[in-house]
Order: sequence, then C-alpha cells, then structure tokens
Amino acid sequence: MTLATQITVSRFVIVALLIPFFYQETALGYFVTALLFVVAIFTDWLDGYVARKFNQTSSLGAVLDALADKVLIYTLLFSLFRVGVYGPFFLFSMFFRDMLVDGLRNSVHRRYGTAQSNIWGKMKFGLQSASVLFGLAYCFDKNLAECLPLANATLSAALVVSLPGVWIIAMATREVSPQMGSATVVLPHSQ
Repeated sequence: MTLATQITVSRFVIVALLIPFFYQETALGYFVTALLFVVAIFTDWLDGYVARKFNQTSSLGAVLDALADKVLIYTLLFSLFRVGVYGPFFLFSMFFRDMLVDGLRNSVHRRYGTAQSNIWGKMKFGLQSASVLFGLAYCFDKNLAECLPLANATLSAALVVSLPGVWIIAMATREVSPQMGSATVVLPHSQ
C-alpha cells in the first residue's frame, strides 16, 4: 500500500475517533471533533499531493479517497442533523445527489477505466466542509446562533454548486451513437 493510500485510509481512522467525541454532546467533545475534522481535511489534501508528487496515483487510491470523503462528511452531516443543525430537505437532497453521482461515476469507470473528479465536486466538498465547521461551532457554543443559518446556507450552496458536476457525469454515462461521429466522452478535471 502506497504512502498516499495510507494517508487516505487514516481518514477512516479519524472518523472512528471523532464519533465518540461528537456524541459526548459537550463543548469539549465538539471542539475535539472539529479539530479531528480539520486534520481529516488536511489529509484529503495531503494524500492527493503525495500521490501526484511521488507518482503514487492508483485506481484503489482514487476509490478509497472518494469513499473516505463521503464517510467523513456524511458521518458528521447526519450527526449534526440528529442534534438539530440541519433541516432534512437539503441534507437528504445532497445525500441522494451524491449516491446518484457515485453510481454514475462507477458506470463511467467501468466503461472508460477512469472517472476523475471535477471542479464542481471539489467546490461541493469545500462548502460541505465549511458547513460542518459552522455546525460544530454552533454546537460548541449556542451563543454563536449565526452559525446555524450559515451551516444550512453553505450546505444549500454545496448542493447548487454541485449540479453542473451531475450533468457532466450524466453526459459521460450516456450511450454515444457511432453515427453521431463521437465515440468517447472526455471528463474534465480540475488538475
């Protein structure tokens, strides 16, 4: 297992560590959860950097990276939903959007051998992360009431920003007729 993949796998460990702190439902527990979340976000950047810098990119790494991101984000989004930070509409819309895109991405991967992330997904992840931090700040100190609408607004923005990415991946999965003169679909990516 490459160093980049080990860094990715560490995010799963971080999720396992942050869950008990979150469910203490104390200021200290929320603070430690936020710190662990920031460390996890850093590992998301670091594994990509290491993979590119040391030529350690792999299909396994790409799949694990996307899965680790989903597990990290949705563990906290649903936990914050449980304590009343989020309303159900945008949270479940975001969840079903991600499940749809993952299914479509798997289809593209089977057909073309690769399905790289795009800028829309990266912006979505950044907004989801900001939303989680706003939600944790509100849980840490209920006097930070302005964090509650900010958490919901950034989650809503993440859903809106992600819609072009849904279109891109959906177009990549459609069957292209040889009579139309196009045999492949190229997925744009941010790097």
